[in-house]
Amino acid sequence: MRPLTSPARRAVRRLAFVAAAGLLAAGVATSPALAASGDGKQDNFDAKKITYCHGTGSTSNPYVGLTTSVAAFYSAGHIDHTDDIWPAFSYVKGGATYDVAAQNLGLLPAYGVTGAAILAAGCAIPAASPTPTPTQTVTPTRTVTPTDPATQQVVTPTPAVTPTVTPTPTPTGTPTTSPSLVMAGDPGTSTPAAANGDVTLSAQTAAYAPAPSVLPSSLLLASGMLLGAWAALTAFADRRRGRHA
Repeated sequence: MRPLTSPARRAVRRLAFVAAAGLLAAGVATSPALAASGDGKQDNFDAKKITYCHGTGSTSNPYVGLTTSVAAFYSAGHIDHTDDIWPAFSYVKGGATYDVAAQNLGLLPAYGVTGAAILAAGCAIPAASPTPTPTQTVTPTRTVTPTDPATQQVVTPTPAVTPTVTPTPTPTGTPTTSPSLVMAGDPGTSTPAAANGDVTLSAQTAAYAPAPSVLPSSLLLASGMLLGAWAALTAFADRRRGRHA
């Protein structure tokens, strides 16, 4: 194979520079972080603030109010605290949006109020509203005694005899329902929603979900850099040979 002449080498280098620029542009365009910023989704995992009630386990002061970032909420392990109260919230991490369901906003039997009322009261236990007791009104009934107009004597009515028919019970079978195990993610089935507004499993593991793959953009960036470096090195070598010639 004959070596390339100087004009041919220059043409190859130009093509290499153009290809390197294209690969670098493609790598930047497919980068997850830059793609997310292009869609208007900025990571707010460390900046977004949420307010929630942390369960202390104390009978005199069962909850304390906290306002922290989402990152601090997860790092302190509040996502695993079953006594904590928080509203539903969402955040963006690694270019992906995660939704976290509310927890313990329903009625809390231990306090007779809802978790939403406790959260609205600054994590203090509001006084439960008393349940009114209905008052029964007794209306007196007037008793009329029948009398015979001729003798003015009390007439005792003779009660009529009503025949009693005893129905024959018909036995009925009670169907027995066998519990079935429903696996999460099984096609055609649905997973029941979390009771009392509890956080779902997907929400608990949302912070630890892997970031979108950056392998394609990394390969494009690396290929563009290598191709550009090769073109620059060959140009530098040709210039040195030209000086020594």
